[in-house]
Amino acid sequence: MCAYRIGIDTGGTFTDGFLIDSTGAYRWAKSLTTPYDLGECFRKVLQELADRAGIPLDELIRDAELMCYSTTHGTNTLLEESGPRVGVIVSPGISADLVAAIPTGLLAGDMVVELPESCWENGQLVGKAAVREAAEELNDRGARSLVVALRDGSTSPELEREVAAEAAANCAEHSFGWIPVFAATDVSDAADDTARTVAAVVTAHIGRPLARFLYPLERELRGRHMRRPLLVATGGGDVTRVASALAIDTLQSGPAYGALAASKVADGYGWDRVLCVDIGGTSTDISVVEPARRLMGKRFSTDGFAVTVPVMDIRAAAIGGSSVAHVEDGVLRVGPRSAGARPGPACFGLGGREPTVTDADLLLGIFSPDGFSGGRLHLDVERARDTLLAGVGSKLGMDADEAAVRIGREATDHLVGAVRRVLDERGQDPGEVTMLSYGGAGPTHCAAVAARLRIPRVVVLPFASTLSAFGCASSDASHSRRVPLPNGLADDLVTTVTELLEEAERAVLDELVSEGFPSSSQAVRYWLETEDEDGRTLSRHLLRAERADDAVNAARGSTGPITLIADAHVPVLETRWSGTSLPAKKPSRTSRKGRREVSFDGERVDTDIYAESALKPGTRIDGPAVVETEFTSIVVTPSAVLSVDSTGACILKLAG
Repeated sequence: MCAYRIGIDTGGTFTDGFLIDSTGAYRWAKSLTTPYDLGECFRKVLQELADRAGIPLDELIRDAELMCYSTTHGTNTLLEESGPRVGVIVSPGISADLVAAIPTGLLAGDMVVELPESCWENGQLVGKAAVREAAEELNDRGARSLVVALRDGSTSPELEREVAAEAAANCAEHSFGWIPVFAATDVSDAADDTARTVAAVVTAHIGRPLARFLYPLERELRGRHMRRPLLVATGGGDVTRVASALAIDTLQSGPAYGALAASKVADGYGWDRVLCVDIGGTSTDISVVEPARRLMGKRFSTDGFAVTVPVMDIRAAAIGGSSVAHVEDGVLRVGPRSAGARPGPACFGLGGREPTVTDADLLLGIFSPDGFSGGRLHLDVERARDTLLAGVGSKLGMDADEAAVRIGREATDHLVGAVRRVLDERGQDPGEVTMLSYGGAGPTHCAAVAARLRIPRVVVLPFASTLSAFGCASSDASHSRRVPLPNGLADDLVTTVTELLEEAERAVLDELVSEGFPSSSQAVRYWLETEDEDGRTLSRHLLRAERADDAVNAARGSTGPITLIADAHVPVLETRWSGTSLPAKKPSRTSRKGRREVSFDGERVDTDIYAESALKPGTRIDGPAVVETEFTSIVVTPSAVLSVDSTGACILKLAG
């Protein structure tokens, strides 16, 4: 019997799937995201994976040893403030600070109700009627999720849970449908009341749409005899069951698993570090990844506020293939708004009426009208032309072709600025880094960005457009437990450190057993986490076998908080791979498909077009050229050279 590992990643525009079977063979697929029903795009991409493997869907589900799901849906819901209305029940006197800390799109001022002082007596809840009245009042004001946050709730969690239970009982009695109630202490262990409450409000705001999708989906998969729970990826690089998942933990989960996949790639190539540039349909995620060191952010930040939740240190920029181009006060802007998958770029023909980067790329000749998404989606050139002319050209006194050039330049400027900021923050010399470019729009724009920054080499994997899904399928199923290291380090703390790590180890091993992974298949890694000088970033250092001594020695000289981490995981894949993992190339006498005009920085050039599926290791292509893959196009700028290595990856070398 063949066993399968499946990763599925839902982005704002596309949902990607990746399949690895027990022989090590890879298959991947994409489907347009269906924001009105995330289950639909999940099922479509799962069916496509089964078709590509040549097996019935029920067999794929039954024989899946792991199915892991990541998504940017929670992130997008938060950024767009499109989740259900949230109400908060708080202790007296803290509502003003709370309202000031959270954007009104997430929490309106009239959606916070303070309980009276008479509710408490000697630290006990005596005013249950007041709690029920507060819940009913918020329900009447339109709340569809509730949060209970009491002063010093982190030190009296049972009291906060008791109030939440009373509020939930009232909601069950007086409302149609399910209204979830969250005790803030069950979402975050932050000592700061505001930070803990913000985390709970975010969970309440983004959680209901995910719960409505994930719970029925897991029941459906179980009904089709899936043996293990559907696992949900977290922004910190762990996984959890649907029943145990907190919506806040899914923030940045797609980008996190792209970065984990990049770490495997870097390790396989023997790189010390790699610059990751993931350009999707809605946003671009940028990070510097090192195989033996995991950079973590202390909080997830948006334009409006920050949420205290550990996520991998990845910077996001609001630019992607579906970013909308518009003219504002006579100035061309690209993004931050995105057309997503619905209605999508105008050229998709799905109702989009605003010009996007993809529409511009089509007019520039980068995409073939009939070759997009494996030929499943015809791109309407005239619709794109009309939209660019109406939305940009007519307002700036230019034709549609010039508007496309200007949009391309603006998008490149945005990307260059975002990548440069990350390199500067990390103290990296652009001339000494390798860029790993992925995401649906990454290979299309990476050469132009690298050339501007004088990055000498860009690597594009055969499955670059689905790398986050590959990360979900290929990464270890893992759980981690964090343990603060006591202050005042001394030699006699070695015994204490050993005991702390053993306790954490038992906890995480038990969690994996509960998810159906036998203890015999598990391994444990140990990390030391320290706070960097910037006060915003956490560095995780992998400890050696002599973990207690290593931890104490590594922590000496650190002035900030120190945390030990035990990470139980099920090793699943060698970090090095070869082209034998990839689907066989179709026999072809030539990889060259033909020629067409492509615009490079405003100059239209008769350009060779190649099929990536026919390129063999050792192939060399001098720019200008376009290499068409199933789901994207790799642009080889006039001064660049593309070669294919032994794994099937395309290596772009830029002129110095």
